Amino acid sequence: MSSENEIADLVSVMHGNSREIASKVVGNTGFSMTLGTITETGIKLDNFKYEISDYMVLEYLTMNKDYMTETNNSDKVTTPDELKPLNVGDRVVVATIGVQNIVMGRVKVNA
Repeated sequence: MSSENEIADLVSVMHGNSREIASKVVGNTGFSMTLGTITETGIKLDNFKYEISDYMVLEYLTMNKDYMTETNNSDKVTTPDELKPLNVGDRVVVATIGVQNIVMGRVKVNA
């Protein structure tokens, strides 16, 4: 029984050390992720006081036109809402790498 407790203690210490090391590595690279909201002139991050107007967006979120095609059955296939350009009020996931803020994708409440 004592041996089992020692193993459990060792696993607990190793788990804690792994978390600490991972946290330091991520913290030292200047990488973080947060939620934000698209505004009329930029993005407002949940964890930052000011609106940011200089940011990047993954290319698939900038498609300006509806993509339409016809299938063999003459059914029209249109661009899904999830692939349409961002709109004011959209909630987004933002990665911060160094001083760059990059909108990674749109998010919604899972209902």
